[in-house]
Amino acid sequence: MSAHRALPGLNLAMHAEVEVLVAFHRMYLRVLQVTTRLALPILLSALLLLCPRAGASEEQSIEGRVVALFRAGQEAMQAGDYDQAVKEFYGVLRLNPVLVEARANLGLAFYTLGEYNSAVTELTKVVRERPSLAGSNLFLGLSYLKLSLPEKAIPSLKRVLLSDRSNLEARRALASCYLAQSRYREAAREFRTLFDLQTGRTEGWYQLGKDYLKISTQLAALMASEYRESAWTHRLAGDVLAFRESWKDAVGEYSQALEVGPEQAGLRVSLGLAYLRQGELPEAEAAFLEELQRDPHNERALLGLLELSLVRGDTTSAFGRMEQLLNVSSDLPTLHRRLLSIPLSSEQSGALADRILEVPSGRPTHLLLALLYKAASLPEKAEEYFQLFEKSASSTNPGAARQKEPVPGAQACRDHRYEACAAWIQSKQRPEVSDLMMLGRARLGLNQLAEATEAFGAVLAAGKDNIEVIYWLVRTYQTLADESFRRVEELSPDSWRVHQLRGEAHKLRQAHDKAVKELRLAIQLRPNEPELYESLGHTYLLKSSYEEAKGELERALQLDPSRARALFLLGRLLLNQREEEKAVVYLQKALRRDPSLLEAHASLGTAYRRMGQAARAIPALEKAVAQDFYGDLNYQLYLAYRDLRKEELAQKALARSQELRRSSVARYRARIFGLGDVE
Repeated sequence: MSAHRALPGLNLAMHAEVEVLVAFHRMYLRVLQVTTRLALPILLSALLLLCPRAGASEEQSIEGRVVALFRAGQEAMQAGDYDQAVKEFYGVLRLNPVLVEARANLGLAFYTLGEYNSAVTELTKVVRERPSLAGSNLFLGLSYLKLSLPEKAIPSLKRVLLSDRSNLEARRALASCYLAQSRYREAAREFRTLFDLQTGRTEGWYQLGKDYLKISTQLAALMASEYRESAWTHRLAGDVLAFRESWKDAVGEYSQALEVGPEQAGLRVSLGLAYLRQGELPEAEAAFLEELQRDPHNERALLGLLELSLVRGDTTSAFGRMEQLLNVSSDLPTLHRRLLSIPLSSEQSGALADRILEVPSGRPTHLLLALLYKAASLPEKAEEYFQLFEKSASSTNPGAARQKEPVPGAQACRDHRYEACAAWIQSKQRPEVSDLMMLGRARLGLNQLAEATEAFGAVLAAGKDNIEVIYWLVRTYQTLADESFRRVEELSPDSWRVHQLRGEAHKLRQAHDKAVKELRLAIQLRPNEPELYESLGHTYLLKSSYEEAKGELERALQLDPSRARALFLLGRLLLNQREEEKAVVYLQKALRRDPSLLEAHASLGTAYRRMGQAARAIPALEKAVAQDFYGDLNYQLYLAYRDLRKEELAQKALARSQELRRSSVARYRARIFGLGDVE
């Protein structure tokens, strides 16, 4: 299976965090080294001038102590002893409270220690005194972000970018702020700008794919928690199960979606494709034909019938379906690249291709042959016929001619005349929300994915309760991620990144042994990459192979002690082994690094509750309970409230827990969407 098809559409980045602390620290050390080498003599001279004037001997004594303390603070920072650095810079400020340089270093030391409130206190004073200091603005913004205060982080980060638009750390943090505020369009724009600023194309595409999945995952979590019984949520669950090739379960979800929302356009196509993959051909045909009765121009339904003909070995019917598809489609430049892989063996595909070669050559035969050779794992021959298909002039394409026929704008949208539809909507001075929805669908039809997210994002901004647009945003960002990962494979097919991506995909499908194999191949190529050991440790944890998981997670932390995710996973592992006191140590460290890590709050609250510390358990559980899909956290909260004799709150938590536990939907959705998947 190719890497880009093996990429999970929902969960690859579910637990991916903004892991930039190490990069920031390295950046800081670079700045510190330059300052020490070039500017320290000047700075020390300035320190002498700034020291309060006193008698000669007393003055010399204060000056010498300031210089010594400042130098000691910088040396401690360079050595990684940030607790000592804090003491030294506090000493400087006791002698000279107005020394901005010392306060800036103190703020950075607090940030590196994970003491973000203290960092905010010090860096706010620095920025008030020196608004143009980019480093202090950057770490002030990062501190606010760590404290889950994105609205306060944004002004500082924007000040950094005003002076240096290519500052990657500030731009990534700004994107994270927008994402935390559910401002998906702005977040995506920043992620795309980050990609444009990257010098390494392979890493750039990989990171962009992860960033798109962050958006997709957050939106999917919203669907799972707020719209559990919606037809759109059933449909998304079906899409995920289809991706995992769990066709029977996918059919079940699509069928439930049809019961709730029988009017949904395109839903029967998804059901038909799932039937087709199961080998239930009459049911698949019925679903495709029913969709075409509702929408005669539905390309995906026509494509489904084409694939059905090929599965049946009926080349005559397949040729006719291809002609019909090309006549209807106005999207020939991208249509063939989006054709689905048909469920045929290489031998079957090759035999069908031989029969089609006997048909007179033309656009339908070229595209049919390209599709079949692709299914037969003959990429060079497939590309040859793709090229022949593309060389034909678009003027000979009935679909393109149909696109140019003048029709009313709304009719163009209904007929899938995507270019005409988009042009009509964009000509409006004030398009309605319904217009923007049609524009997003038109952009999808033209395979203009980034533009589609802009249109859908505008709909979401106008009203956040639009479940349909959330669905399409999830799917579009998934596709963008998939395309990004495909580029990684194209640029570096044998790289550690490709093995990593395959491993993550196997993990999502719960094929844990295959995931372990791919991740170990990645580690062989990149033995000092902590995220690989973290991912491998997570895989072992999902297998309940605790000793192996512990070893890999400890290796990740040896390489990078600041990884909040690895600290959390190790804490969760110890919690599973009923070693609550040890677990608390790691969970506290994880939350010190990233206070927004809800899973760590949940595990910490559970650990405290088991230890009989209800008063400490409640705040942690309350922070995480919004993502309780199973009822377990609410039950822990009930026990903690009961221990403290808060009966009313206890009963509310118990009722919520019982509701979630009665509803298998919540648990099932969480499993499907990859939420809360740490065992």
